[in-house]
Amino acid sequence: MKTPSVDNPAGGGTTTPKVESKPDNTASGAAKSAAEADAEATQALQDALKAIQDEENSKPNASNTVDEIKKYLDSKNVSYPANAKKDDLLELVKNVPFP
Repeated sequence: MKTPSVDNPAGGGTTTPKVESKPDNTASGAAKSAAEADAEATQALQDALKAIQDEENSKPNASNTVDEIKKYLDSKNVSYPANAKKDDLLELVKNVPFP
């Protein structure tokens, strides 16, 4: 297809009109943007889930010593009685909120 020519009013024959490129506002462009946004949201959710799982896995359990459990509770600013038993400390661990 031949590009049409236009008379040049400033003199000097004809010129070829300039064609400006436009942003992709088509349905496929919008679908791509939506798909990218969905992918980013999915990745953010997966990262948040991994952080929660990592936090859960780092909590002490019955195989930890009383001192290890107390150290964990101290790091989370959770107070406990000085004479607390291991089971009591582990109960406190269960109630430590996720930051």
